[in-house]
Amino acid sequence: MAYVVRRGARFTGYYRKGSKRLSAGTWGSFKEAQYHALRMENGGSESPSRANLTLSEYAEKWLLGAELAPITKKGYESLWKRYLAPQIGSNRVSEVDTLGVRALLVELKAQGVGNATIAQIRAILGSLYKWLIEQQITQTNPTQGVRVKVGKSDITHVVEPEDFKKIVVHLPSEGAKLLAKFLVASGARFGEATEIRLKDFNF
Repeated sequence: MAYVVRRGARFTGYYRKGSKRLSAGTWGSFKEAQYHALRMENGGSESPSRANLTLSEYAEKWLLGAELAPITKKGYESLWKRYLAPQIGSNRVSEVDTLGVRALLVELKAQGVGNATIAQIRAILGSLYKWLIEQQITQTNPTQGVRVKVGKSDITHVVEPEDFKKIVVHLPSEGAKLLAKFLVASGARFGEATEIRLKDFNF
């Protein structure tokens, strides 16, 4: 028999298939959860259980709706595809624990990945699990308590103004020279500078 369980401000519908209790998903209202539970119980098309979705599938959903700056979202997607998807992307949510996260970060370090990148990877995974908790898909964040030491940048070799003037005249185009001057004058990173649009300027 189909029924609904309240989970905070959301509602999860359940139905039975033989001796198994299955979820029809978690919804924003009692009626929605009840409707989907009844539909599934009465032979409606069975969509993949939320518990059976992989981390990569959830990451795609999370990044699609995440309120992030375009350059940040692009960076997260790139790091996910390069480092996280091959290692744990096919895992279920409950299959990743704190020991597994620590082991993953140690392995990436052994592969030569820098501490700053590893810290970003840890932050991405932590943000994904924070979202999963908000969606009531899990109750724990395996990145909690995992720390990554990021060393201070080496600023012993800094390009002085006179050095920059000598370099900039050898750049291949006026556009390249303008970009170099903008980077130096603003302190913006390359990724930030290339995402700037006219609307971002206060004339």
